[in-house]
Amino acid sequence: MDKKNINKTEVIRSEQFRTPLGFEKDLGLWVDRIGESVSSEKPEKLRILGLYAAVYVEMGEGRYISGSASAKKVKAGDVMMVYPKIPTRYYPESEWKSLWIVWGGPEAERLEKTGYVKETLLHDKNEYVKKAYMSLFRIKSREDIESVLERKKILIQMILDLYRSSKEKTVASPNEILMGRLIDRINGNPCRDYSIVKLAAESNLSPTHFRRLFDKYTGSSPKEFILSAKVSRAKQFLSEGKSIKEAAELSGFNDIFYFMRAFKKMTGITAGRFTRD
Repeated sequence: MDKKNINKTEVIRSEQFRTPLGFEKDLGLWVDRIGESVSSEKPEKLRILGLYAAVYVEMGEGRYISGSASAKKVKAGDVMMVYPKIPTRYYPESEWKSLWIVWGGPEAERLEKTGYVKETLLHDKNEYVKKAYMSLFRIKSREDIESVLERKKILIQMILDLYRSSKEKTVASPNEILMGRLIDRINGNPCRDYSIVKLAAESNLSPTHFRRLFDKYTGSSPKEFILSAKVSRAKQFLSEGKSIKEAAELSGFNDIFYFMRAFKKMTGITAGRFTRD
């Protein structure tokens, strides 16, 4: 289906939302609802859900339309991903059984922007969505603080599992291989005095392109990533009983005061408090 045809097709907007509790909102990510059904209906209209959803087809086959893309064939074991602003329509060829998990919140948007949620259709061979559904079903009617956090945990684990599953079938690009090796190199020896210009030159990239690619791959700038790796190594040395000065020097910090500021920025506590806790 092309954009022209979508514009001609009436689009409805979902108005069914659960109002999250106050502390649930504070967590930034919540399950709106879950459900399952056996259906033979073929909706005539595209729908904008306004939330995120994973729809798992347990039995049967059908079609899935997302945005301006053409209809995709869906079979048992597939997961159809629904996004807040993208009109979708899905239906069985005759009859199918499906279950779904719907969620929302500002963290949901950040997970999409970061790239953890980006597929429209994927095969869930390990039944991650179904497993998450069953876990959520056991606590769906509970609104205590423990259950709210448990729902968030289940949801994040499902998203992570689906993300890993999608990467398994994707052939890594040369840039991904390059960045992966570079990350392993930094994590393996974060104490070196890395130069962004030299790292870019070794990668046959301009410094600007290198920074852009690094940020896309890791979600942070090269400088911030290297600093975080150095602080992580310093935490290891402090845990082993090294003094703050020794940990700073062994982690590649030449300035103890800069180390103290960096440690507080990255961990939220001072190095002195870290050694006492």
